[in-house]
Amino acid sequence: MARLTREQSQQQTRARLLDAAEEIFAREGYSAASVELIAEHANYSKGAVYSNFVSKEALFLALLERNMDRDNQQLREITASSETAADILEGLLSRFRVLEQKIELCLLVTEFQIEAGRRKEVAQHFADLFRRHRREFAGILKQLFERAGQPLPAKAEHLATIIFAMVGGLALQHAADPRTVQRSLVSRSVCLFLHSLLPALGVAAHVSRSRVPLYIEPKLARKSL
Repeated sequence: MARLTREQSQQQTRARLLDAAEEIFAREGYSAASVELIAEHANYSKGAVYSNFVSKEALFLALLERNMDRDNQQLREITASSETAADILEGLLSRFRVLEQKIELCLLVTEFQIEAGRRKEVAQHFADLFRRHRREFAGILKQLFERAGQPLPAKAEHLATIIFAMVGGLALQHAADPRTVQRSLVSRSVCLFLHSLLPALGVAAHVSRSRVPLYIEPKLARKSL
């Protein structure tokens, strides 16, 4: 086996540290996770962490950026592999159903934003990452409406912001009352929101086949949530 170059070795170390950080942050939360704990979990020294990331905040931001890059790539793949508006919708709802299973990560991001986001340079980097992610999501919303043959009712980025805020709020509500506020409200709420904007698409029937109950009658729709 050929020896890794210095650059390849550094990339491998960085990737392993990010993998370890993802596990530790998810398990301990942002505040309780320490650089020492992350280094130990990755079988590296504390110095190895700081040679790749200047701080715990920088490590978390790098992890967030990696995960968002993966999400953005998945969004682009949904558009590339979809022929109709219904295909795009199904891709989006499938993505949100996956998010429901790891909704606690939304709380982790909120915790970081509250604790570290008060510092201007950290807050700016955080905002830049989410701005880029919203643009990617707005792009798929544009494709959804174009293929449905309907005009956007508002700027695509504004719609993306509303959906992101709705998901984040539901994550907080779920954490406070998981028995009443179920995980499935994430995809169901996104579905209801998009159905209200695209009634001619037949979203209700399409989503029913996707195991996300939604009814056309407004009273029944509210009751199903």
